[in-house]
Amino acid sequence: MKTWLCKKLFIYAFLVILLLPTTVNGEDAVNSSIKVDRHWIYVFQLDELDMFEVIENFFINNTGKTMFNDSLHIWIQNNSVIAADCCNYTFDMACRFNATGGGDCFYLNRSNDANLYVGYPISSENKLSYYGQKESFSITAFSITDSSIKNDTLQLNATIGALSVPRKQESFQGDGIHLTSENHDVGMLPMAVTYMPFNIMAIENITIFNNCTDNEVIGFEISNLPQGWNAEVWNDTSRLSNVSLSPQELVNLSIIVTAPSNIASIYVRYITQVDIDENEIKEFFTKRYLYETEKVTYEVFLSTTDELDVSNDLEMVHDELFWRKEFERYWFIARNNDVQPNSYTTIGIKFGETTDNQSSTYVILLVLLAIVLVIVIFLFKRIDFFKEKGTLKKRDSSSEKSIKELQEQKKKVYSAIKRIEREFNDGIMSKEDYEQLRAAYKKRAVKILKEIDRLKK
Repeated sequence: MKTWLCKKLFIYAFLVILLLPTTVNGEDAVNSSIKVDRHWIYVFQLDELDMFEVIENFFINNTGKTMFNDSLHIWIQNNSVIAADCCNYTFDMACRFNATGGGDCFYLNRSNDANLYVGYPISSENKLSYYGQKESFSITAFSITDSSIKNDTLQLNATIGALSVPRKQESFQGDGIHLTSENHDVGMLPMAVTYMPFNIMAIENITIFNNCTDNEVIGFEISNLPQGWNAEVWNDTSRLSNVSLSPQELVNLSIIVTAPSNIASIYVRYITQVDIDENEIKEFFTKRYLYETEKVTYEVFLSTTDELDVSNDLEMVHDELFWRKEFERYWFIARNNDVQPNSYTTIGIKFGETTDNQSSTYVILLVLLAIVLVIVIFLFKRIDFFKEKGTLKKRDSSSEKSIKELQEQKKKVYSAIKRIEREFNDGIMSKEDYEQLRAAYKKRAVKILKEIDRLKK
């Protein structure tokens, strides 16, 4: 077991050395106008136990209209291989999801600090967001049937990232068309989606009253909207360009306002070898935060739960861990609100231990070991039987070596199938890609199993 583990560690260490990114000059301390609204971190313990797959999403902004020409710093644990699937698994690349949902890839280069990587996600744009931006616009209601009737204009403010301010109800006085709304300052709260930019929208309830003596067809005109913004008047089912009202009749409608979202969603994925404390037989996943962050959420999948140690800055969402059958892992969610720059989070678990829920895995391993033992004994007998001929000994030795290599290939294929199933369930991979890759891997697995059977015979 120790020999196998050492071999694995050597392979990963060698791979990391080959794939180390170009070092660039940089300061250990990060001075930037960036603020992170949400930081979502996915941690999945691999079959090697001390290897973790980590996916991080940063939803960042620079508080509105401020010009932005800064770099982005990301702290990544030692011995990591960075390869984002949205960038076709190209090494040392992360991506920023743009306003259309597509990924714009950019390189991460290592700075003087071995854990600190620097990227430049902004190219043609000079802003990260409109967060905190306040704009004014107006909506006018007017009579289409009689131009002499007095119109009414409603002035509204819209602030991204704020709450709406209630408007004092106005009484309807005088002849003409009257227009009022629930709020004076319309709050436009961004709605975060994991792999997409924020969607910024507000729905404001308005009331139109016909204080005339005749039926009136009332139209709407929205003016002074900022560039890229949109506003429409709707009833419960459809968009309206006008409405017909009898004398003294009122109608409640909605004005739907949408603003362009340039809040950057930064996505980075890496495989990391966690730190091992041999004295405590524990491994630790560590994360350092470089920016002021509104909210950090961890979604963690572990093979073991013995002596789970989560740092005090994290608050567990559930009182207990849950077994996720589809991942064959224990699952928990933890959060941290109002994260300060240069603070740390650690998650420690007992190294190399398993639990009762994995007893079936033990049974399978024991059966496989028994099969391998029978094959070895059989091969030794055949070697002794044909020892005088000499040639068969070499052939059996070659077959045994080939079986071991095929067994390793089989493990890799099974691991790849689990990975694409996990990425498909998480919404990372499309159904078409998932089905194509899964079919290819299954075909490869069948070929390997047939070849193993042939060599065993």
